[in-house]
Amino acid sequence: LSKKEKTMQYKGIFLLLVVVASLLSVATAVVQPPLNLLVEYLKNPVTIGIDTPRPRFAFTPSVSDPLHSDRGVNVYAFEIIVSSDNAGHQVVWDSGVVVSNQTTQIQYGSSGSSHPLESSSTYYWRARWWSNAQTASPYSAFAHFNTGFLKGNSEWTGHWIGGALNQYRKEFNTKSSTIVKARAYILGLGYYELFINGQRISDHVLDPAWTHYSMRSEYVSYDVTHHLHQGANAVGVWLGRGWYGQGWNGPYSLLFQLELFYADGTHTSIVSDTTWKASQGPITSDSIYNGETYDARREQHGWNQPHFDDSKWLAATTVSPPGNNMKIVAQMLPPVKRMVYGIHPKTVKEPKPGVYVYDFEQNFSGWAKITIPGSISRTAGVTITLSFAEILQFDKSGMIYTANLRTAKATDTYITRGDPNGEVYEPHFTYHGFQFMQLTYSGAASNFQPLPLANIEGIHVFSSVETIGNLTFDNAIMNRLARNIWWGQSSNLMSVPTDCDQRDERLGWMADGQLSTEEAMHNFDMPAFYTNWVRLMGDEVGTDGSMTDTVPFVRYGQRPADPAWGAAYPLCTYWLWKYYNDVAIVKEQWSGLMAYIRFLQGRIDAGGIGKLYGYYGDWVPPPPAGKASVSFTSGWYAIINILNMAELATKAVNNHQDAQYLNGLLARYIPAFNSAWFRSNSYDNGLQCDLALPLYLGPGVMIPAASYQAVANNLVNNIQHSTGGHISTGILGTKYVMLALSMIGRTDVAIGMTTITSYPGWAWEFANQTLEAAATTVWELWDAPMEGPGMNSRNHIMYGSWSDWAFKYLAGIQQKQGTNGYRHIVIDPYVGGNGLNSASGMVNGWPGLGSLSSSWKGNTLNVELPVGVQGEIRLKTRTAVSSVVVREEGRVIWQGGRFVAGASGITGGVASGNNEIVFTVGSGHYSFTQ
Repeated sequence: LSKKEKTMQYKGIFLLLVVVASLLSVATAVVQPPLNLLVEYLKNPVTIGIDTPRPRFAFTPSVSDPLHSDRGVNVYAFEIIVSSDNAGHQVVWDSGVVVSNQTTQIQYGSSGSSHPLESSSTYYWRARWWSNAQTASPYSAFAHFNTGFLKGNSEWTGHWIGGALNQYRKEFNTKSSTIVKARAYILGLGYYELFINGQRISDHVLDPAWTHYSMRSEYVSYDVTHHLHQGANAVGVWLGRGWYGQGWNGPYSLLFQLELFYADGTHTSIVSDTTWKASQGPITSDSIYNGETYDARREQHGWNQPHFDDSKWLAATTVSPPGNNMKIVAQMLPPVKRMVYGIHPKTVKEPKPGVYVYDFEQNFSGWAKITIPGSISRTAGVTITLSFAEILQFDKSGMIYTANLRTAKATDTYITRGDPNGEVYEPHFTYHGFQFMQLTYSGAASNFQPLPLANIEGIHVFSSVETIGNLTFDNAIMNRLARNIWWGQSSNLMSVPTDCDQRDERLGWMADGQLSTEEAMHNFDMPAFYTNWVRLMGDEVGTDGSMTDTVPFVRYGQRPADPAWGAAYPLCTYWLWKYYNDVAIVKEQWSGLMAYIRFLQGRIDAGGIGKLYGYYGDWVPPPPAGKASVSFTSGWYAIINILNMAELATKAVNNHQDAQYLNGLLARYIPAFNSAWFRSNSYDNGLQCDLALPLYLGPGVMIPAASYQAVANNLVNNIQHSTGGHISTGILGTKYVMLALSMIGRTDVAIGMTTITSYPGWAWEFANQTLEAAATTVWELWDAPMEGPGMNSRNHIMYGSWSDWAFKYLAGIQQKQGTNGYRHIVIDPYVGGNGLNSASGMVNGWPGLGSLSSSWKGNTLNVELPVGVQGEIRLKTRTAVSSVVVREEGRVIWQGGRFVAGASGITGGVASGNNEIVFTVGSGHYSFTQ
């Protein structure tokens, strides 16, 4: 037999065995159709044209009864079929039955036979899987995705148009043949809104995602087939300045292409060129920082519809593209959208005559939508000014405090058109970070009353990443802190992770972003978002290998980046691999990552690792606490980056030469770092940051194993005796002091730092009733109320890493050391009291994985492990392991100091010391009691 014939024979035998196994296991009905089908981490991405020729697929296997009969289920094999029709007949890729436990990172064409994907096309796909019992699932429902321009810039045939005007239109006639498919591709800078025949296309806002535009700009694609009709049609585009205008001083710019496919087999294109018409719309100014002015008297009704008289409009003019070598790529991340509606203010006060201040009682990113009653709007020219702020003046006047916004005006202005039936306004091309809104009238106004609370709706706007994680405690302070972090993190996801959402900054500061990455990965669906940000980082790698403090690099920051800031590039890449098993992004960025390591090597070798440069270090620790030496934090970050890169070289890219080089650097730099900073079982000045960073790496990595416990004791002594149980770290140390405390077995101390209500600490920000406004997000400064306006944000996510620690050590959801992709789970919750009597953590949405949760209360621990996962349950016992009795769902599984076999899914149990038992389990729901 030929190799092909043997393959077909083996496949036939396998399928026969599968059928037999399926018949034998009908009674248990274990396997269900896969769920959560993803392409490039995106679910049915119809407004995102996938522009990679070989996209990656993921699916989540599911079972019918994970509580009892369907435990210990693994993935034995899978099959993916992609077709160009929604019935599955015109197959372009059939993976065949692939014997593998893979449920994510499955590349198109990686097995079986395939045809190249085509641009501007819709594809449909479905999957099925086999369990370790070789039981086949039914096929999933069809998922689908659209492709963009797979050949890159060469497929764009239009011209860049734009200039000083912000509205553009184009009328055209379609052929008499039926339109079977129409795709619109748009790149409008800085922001755009697209209309076809008067209808707004999509619910995206503040689109497209911002980039370093001269290097990379991201287009968005839409299926507009049902928005067109035979005969006359019109395209309208409204442009905003966005970051392109504000950060790069670029003009309003538009690149547009509409591809029309007809039933008779022909194809035509409508593209941006000088046949378009341009005018100035009712938005007379717009700025991310300063807000938007909208004069409704300037509205031209029908401007985005056919048969509009545009004789007074000007011919569009061409403009230069943002960069001569710019890559035009698909925006392959969740777009910014209105994510939370209905945030109405709770109160309105009038601190001065005619000045109305509304309190939403929640700090968030977005804007206010106002409904103006006819009694006000019937008069044309009424000017309604909306100013936004996080807090009120400290003088108790009740007026809003805006000094901490610095130069950002954060003001929207609406001028009525004179409609007696009322008018509605919400901004188009700006956003604010606020809790308070101040409203005033001017112009044609006369003694108007404040708008009713119901007429004002706060809308929370951020990148449309789904919330996938949840933390719940019986401790009110911890619940409040977890909630504050959710609001703070979501407010700072604006296509890149921003530092703040309110002042004249809102940038992709790299340290802020990397310190909150793991927290965000637990709380939100982040892989596509961070993949995009890592690619933007790759764009910023200098010819010398240096990185920048902010990405995209604009307005603030330096080149080369402070090493703790530049660390975001290797760290975020590492975490994409660690959490999602994304090898592709590691390989894609490897040359840039290695260039950055070599840049650091050059700086270290020139002056020594003990004197490595830096600017910020452990930024803003709470006064009067001391600050770790900048060279200390810079050197530590250089080492952790090299450590992670060495692991990636071995496990992800299989580059033994680079691994040898990186390990060689570690062999030189770790002893040199200790020589510079380690003395008397302490580092540098013995501050919390000084001790936490080396402790986090574990015994024998940086700290000599024989000294590790002594260093750990010094950290605890510092907290308990030097700082009175308070945290004293800035942004770098805060993440690692919590993790280090749990690693050395002192989660109780970390809980104390969390819940202490005196200054400084998280709880002080909202539990201290003497504060002007209790925190509903996380502050930039521990001592915010005592500081001036210069740098005083009330919504900064850099201290939000607490949630990452809480998931790992309070709920106890961890990944087994040395593994990646969360296929080997350790459940090890803290059950020691200290004001915490129950904790629950859940993550449901990591690609290829179902729900993962841990919940404990008293003597009961409930665990859920998704299909395909192996778990270790580290159960802390109330009495000695020799005398304790442990039951799972009422069945004894531990008695007399030994494991009792027989419970479904539990394959073993061993004692680990006097008060811990480690049970080995497979997937499923479990309930342990003792």
